Amino acid sequence: MKIDFYVLSEQGLQAEWSFACKLIVKAYDMRQQVYVFCNSKEEAYAFDEFLWQFNPNHFIPHHIQGEGPQPPPSVQIGYEQKASPIKEILINLSHIIPLSFRQYKRIIEIVSKEMHVAEIRRQHYRLYHGHQFKIDTHHQQMITS
Repeated sequence: MKIDFYVLSEQGLQAEWSFACKLIVKAYDMRQQVYVFCNSKEEAYAFDEFLWQFNPNHFIPHHIQGEGPQPPPSVQIGYEQKASPIKEILINLSHIIPLSFRQYKRIIEIVSKEMHVAEIRRQHYRLYHGHQFKIDTHHQQMITS
């Protein structure tokens, strides 16, 4: 399992979500499956709408886990602790690590400059490190569309 922490030079939820969307577009273009784990149902639906509007010229089929067409698209958004059928990439936007985190080949954590977010991600880092997973940290200078 590979764990990547992306440390943003910006702060705020919009910066985190914009960067997550850029990663989703890249993964989708590479035909990889992505599961986005959010804090709550409300946040999952808000991120779903954010992704729809992120880049109108680049359609990314996605839906909330458990809803939508069958078979599901390669990008799913969820908020519950039940396991996702996706096994490739987890983008963790939540304050917790999903119980099923070991099922993924790659986990991505996004760290904004907000102190409470940085502390939550430090806790996640310590947990992954304690399991002796390979962890890489990437410092992002600026987010652009």
